[in-house]
Amino acid sequence: MMPAFFKNLIYAAAVLSALAHGLAHAVDAELKTFGYPRGVKYTPGDTIRDRFRNPDFVVRARVASGEWRNLFEHRVEVDWNNPQSATLVRFDFRGKVELAIQKSYGSFSKVAVRPAIHHIKPRIEGDTVYLTLDKPANLSIEFDGDKHHNLHVFAGGLEQARKVDGPDIVTFGPGIHRPPAGSKVFKFKSGQTILIDAEAVLEAGIDLDGVHDVTILGHGLIERPMGDVRMTDAADHDNSPDAHIDGSATIGIRNARNIRIEGLTIINPPGVSVGCMQSSGITITDVKAFSAGPWADGIDIYSCQDVDISRVFLRVSDDCFALYNHRWDLFGDVRRIHVTDSTCWADVAHAMYMGLFGNKDKPEVTEDVVFRNIDVLEINETQPRFQGVMAINANNSTVVRRVLFDDIRVDHMIEGKLFNFAVIGDDRFSESPGGGIENVTLRNITFTGKGVFGPSWIAGYDESRMVRGITLDNVHIGGKKIHRMDPGQVELGPHVADVVIR
Repeated sequence: MMPAFFKNLIYAAAVLSALAHGLAHAVDAELKTFGYPRGVKYTPGDTIRDRFRNPDFVVRARVASGEWRNLFEHRVEVDWNNPQSATLVRFDFRGKVELAIQKSYGSFSKVAVRPAIHHIKPRIEGDTVYLTLDKPANLSIEFDGDKHHNLHVFAGGLEQARKVDGPDIVTFGPGIHRPPAGSKVFKFKSGQTILIDAEAVLEAGIDLDGVHDVTILGHGLIERPMGDVRMTDAADHDNSPDAHIDGSATIGIRNARNIRIEGLTIINPPGVSVGCMQSSGITITDVKAFSAGPWADGIDIYSCQDVDISRVFLRVSDDCFALYNHRWDLFGDVRRIHVTDSTCWADVAHAMYMGLFGNKDKPEVTEDVVFRNIDVLEINETQPRFQGVMAINANNSTVVRRVLFDDIRVDHMIEGKLFNFAVIGDDRFSESPGGGIENVTLRNITFTGKGVFGPSWIAGYDESRMVRGITLDNVHIGGKKIHRMDPGQVELGPHVADVVIR
């Protein structure tokens, strides 16, 4: 038997080791909060006292045993169908951080934290909710199921400070920034790196037309931009200020190559958040966006190749991701588009959409597209023929082929379908039927079955414009795996071949 002295010695060593381990982790923990450069305005008679801050919540954060720090509660407008003010808070951290969320008005009985994949359990004490995070996440905190007045939490990873020296470095420090006199947008040159501080607010969009090797980094804001980038000046497009919302972008990338955008948050632009046009070699990482206007898509890709998108959060009032061929004065194929590790919330329209626009005279293709590890929190598409969380409507001679949807989690539909793969030709945007849809795979797809939804739809147009090679591999709706063509889950229209269910 081991003497008591040695037992006590071993026990003490173990305790000291555990304490040292915990202390090391506590020392490693770090929290960075961000100020906001606008002062609070109190104007007598205003129905909204502060346009930029939302008082619905008081949110604080701290590292273990640290002091609580107040976060700025941004006001973000959501849902074009029924515009409402939701809330956003932002911070960066390392290690473990605790949040305290106090609801300012009214009582509540339950709280949901989405996406569910993060397995974050809230703790309720009185009128305050506590959460603990140990890794970066973009979250929605919802009280009693209220998704219009919810709290969005963007908890980013703490990064190493970047070197800012050199002639090709452009910096935007804390404060409000407007374009130079005579310009409605910010423009940059090839080879430049732009650093946007987390306490910087840009009041206009960014135009990257005809440039190459441009990098934009930082956790700053583009907030309610007064100037945005026209996606087209085609003569047949109505270029009046109101109509041009359907064809404008906060960040416009056109005829460009080797563009990297990382970390920005876009709040309530008049149109598309990021528009990519006739460009190649685009990387978009950790971009977040909110919109509440008509045709206010998240990220649109027109006639681009080699686009990598990851870790984005899009709550927008039209399609979250849209892939298109020829439209306006834009021409060319869409190839090699990868979207991974992202979150979609379409208050209007689709999460993932492609195929609607194309070139009837010189047919184009959309091919080699991957959507992987995507959380879809909500969709609401009220037009039955276009409904689909994942929708391909091949139109205007476009052929869509080799598309993979992998590890997609759908939480709720206000109205819609899980998927819709159809060749069409009689829409208001149609100049000719689509060329066909080929080799589309849905793998590891889960939909909770919550909300109002109809059966998914697969249909070709005629014998020369078919849908071929659709694979449903481990697709679940409401906890049940699709084993066969059940009309209540999937409907087959005409001109469809080679559908496989696994």
